Formats: sequence, structure tokens, C-alpha cells
Amino acid sequence: MAVYNGEPFVAEAIQRVLDQSFGHFELVIVDDGSTDEAPRTLMSFADSRIRVITLESNVGRTLAFDRGLKEAKGEYVGFIGADDVVLPNWLAALLGVLDADPKLDLVSCFMERVTVEGRRTGELVVGPEKHEDVVAGLLLGPNISHGGAIGRAAVLVPAGFTSPRWVAEDYYLWAQLLLAGSRFSNVSEVFYLYRQHERQVTRSEKPAMYEAHREIQGILVDGLWPSATAEERAEIVEWLYWTFCVRQPSSVQDPMVMDRALRVTRYLIENRPDNVSEAVVQGWRQRTIDQDLIAWGGRVSIGPLLGAASEIPLRRLPRVLARSIGAFARANRPDSRA
Repeated sequence: MAVYNGEPFVAEAIQRVLDQSFGHFELVIVDDGSTDEAPRTLMSFADSRIRVITLESNVGRTLAFDRGLKEAKGEYVGFIGADDVVLPNWLAALLGVLDADPKLDLVSCFMERVTVEGRRTGELVVGPEKHEDVVAGLLLGPNISHGGAIGRAAVLVPAGFTSPRWVAEDYYLWAQLLLAGSRFSNVSEVFYLYRQHERQVTRSEKPAMYEAHREIQGILVDGLWPSATAEERAEIVEWLYWTFCVRQPSSVQDPMVMDRALRVTRYLIENRPDNVSEAVVQGWRQRTIDQDLIAWGGRVSIGPLLGAASEIPLRRLPRVLARSIGAFARANRPDSRA
């Protein structure tokens, strides 16, 4: 747990960890130069399982998490936000999954959003269970929740939080692990409550977060398609960025949206095609073409395909991909189908 000015939530976050049904653990808390009452709160817990590391100045999330990771002594390492809540069986459930499958390196769980007061909303943040689906989803964005994730220390500690940016440090680490051959999973049950408030980095620093996502998507594409041309790689990254980041506020948590987008990323990963543009089109062909697929007048409505609520002008897409979409549109004109 990394804490920076964590009042008024950090006491509950700590207590919920201490209340776990699985009790054999060490809670490493890195105080990242807090200037509020958080340091006093941290020292108020008289539990031998807690170890507090105090940094003299605020070094930022990435370095604070990395320090905590390197201080961990257990076989497994888990992560929790200082403003969030874990449910009583979080450790027991996820450790059981890792123990049952030695090939897994990292596992997370479903999250439920809660209000600033802690009221559960019923809004879930989910991720796929199968490793192959996690891989396809990681191209779109971080579908392994940092909060609540538990992994093998032998894999996580050497990798570390090394992101050059101070946001999306978890996504960067997952990408590095994926390219190194690690395997992932998600438990399809809620064990983590994600508190929403205005101080969250995911809310206050969205532009920086999205730019970091674009860079990490580029790292994944470069690693998965080393033989592709620079134009083809740029093309995939642009599509991934538009699909996840630009359309995220209204669409990313919609299971149908993600299913449609994942059809394309699965196709790309499974077939590793030479012609990336044609591959994206073929990935789209795997689902039924709706009557409202094409919006004529110089624009292609890829909303029904990618789950976006609006249309994207062809001029906003890379040239080669736009050409392929145009050909796809002409071949699937609604008035030309029986």
C-alpha cells in the first residue's frame, strides 16, 4: 500500500486488510511524504503484521509502489489502494487460485465502485478469466486491476514498477510481464471495492493517463508484431487508442462493447497477419453486420463494431486502415444484402 495524504480513508483500508480471513501476511505501507494526518494514523495500529516505510519527500506513485514491492518478503505480493477496501476473503480466494495453478504469475478480481462515503453502487469493473482473453484485452487497456491484484514475488520484484511516467505504472508493468511470458487471470467475483472521489489520479489526470496508455499500447504492438512495418504498427496503436481511450467514458465497461473490440484483438494475436489492415477488417467480419453498420455521406459508422456511440470520420484514421474500412463498407452496403 502506497499512501500520500491518505486521510480520511486510509484507516479503513488498513483495517480491512487486517480483517482478512487469511491472516498470515505482512502489510507493507509506504508513506510517500504525507503532510496530513496519515502518518499519525499509520502509527496508531498496534499490529505486528504492519510495517511502515516513511519516505522523506513525495516521490510519486510509481517509485512509492516500487519501494514497497522491493521491501516485500513474502512468496506473493498483493496491492491495495489507500482509499479502497478489500472484502474479507480477498487473500484466501486469490491465493487459492495461484496455489492451484503454478503457471499463473498474476491474478486479480472484479471490483465494485463505491461512493466517497463507501456506499456500494453495483457498478462493476471486470476482467476476463482466461489468460488468452487477458492478453487480447491488454492491447486495449489495463484489464488486470492493480488494486486487488496478487502475484508471485519471484516475477514481480525483479520486474518492478519502472514506468517512465508517474501514471499507468500498473499497465506498464503488466505489459512488460506479458512480453516476458507471464500468465494472468481474473477471478470472476468481487473482492475489491474501488472508492470514487475527485482526488483519484484516474479522474484528475486523465489526459496524462491516456497518453501513457498510447505509449504502452505501442510497446505491446512492437513486441507482438516485430516484423510489421512502422506504418502498420502505428495503425494498430491508433485503432487501439481510439477504441479504449477516446471512447472509454461511455463504452468501456459495456460487456458487449468489449466483446466486439476483443474479437479484433484476438484475431490479430491468433493470426499474426502480414497485412494488418486487412486483418482488422477480417476481425470485424467475425460478427454479424448490423443494418446500421454504414453511415453514408463520407463517414463510416464503426460504432456498432467497436461499441462507440458516435461515428469517426475517415480522415481521423491512418491512411491504410481508412482505405480498408472504406473497402469493407462498400462490400457490405445494407442495400446490397439479401
